[in-house]
Amino acid sequence: MIDYLKNHMGTIVFSAALLLAGLVLGLICKQNSNGIFISANYPGGKPVFAIGNSKANISEIDLNSLSLQDSLVLASKISTLDVNQKLSLELRDMAKSSSGPFAAIPVVITLHFTDEDKITGPVAKACRNTPIYGNALVAYAATGNQDSQIHVEGIMGLDASREKLSAVCNSTESGVYDIWLSKKHVEEWLERPVDAQEENISVKANIVITSLNN
Repeated sequence: MIDYLKNHMGTIVFSAALLLAGLVLGLICKQNSNGIFISANYPGGKPVFAIGNSKANISEIDLNSLSLQDSLVLASKISTLDVNQKLSLELRDMAKSSSGPFAAIPVVITLHFTDEDKITGPVAKACRNTPIYGNALVAYAATGNQDSQIHVEGIMGLDASREKLSAVCNSTESGVYDIWLSKKHVEEWLERPVDAQEENISVKANIVITSLNN
């Protein structure tokens, strides 16, 4: 045994030195979407060096393929940004121009009238399980009975912030969403009285980021 140690002393010392260096420096080999990289840290985590690409290139990230978990993490980080940061300013410009994730979403809604005290002006009710609930909308075209076009001037702002509790809320498969609002608000948009036969006016509208009330 002693003769073996003497004959291989150089190899043993070299191996021990490598082992000690690995323990002291904390040599770590990692892999990410950009390949494999090697980094070394002092005890306590202070970095010494890194070989390879250890940081993702943001221009190569496909935001459309993010998982739900990654999307939540990204949204959480964005929510902590200061308003004067470059990314914050870019997002605000996109919201103002209704572009990117802030683009208007087209929907078709059916108008129903209600005389509830709290449902006045643009304030309206919608079913919670529809995409219009809790959102601001801008109506721009209307259709009456027998698909007859109703003349409108300008737009009508709606704020579907109130919840409609009704059996009709159980089904939203038609792609046309019901909304309950003040008859007076619709008459101001149409610039004429609405008669009883126009109860179910169909309206084309956009879900928008901010309300554009008349």
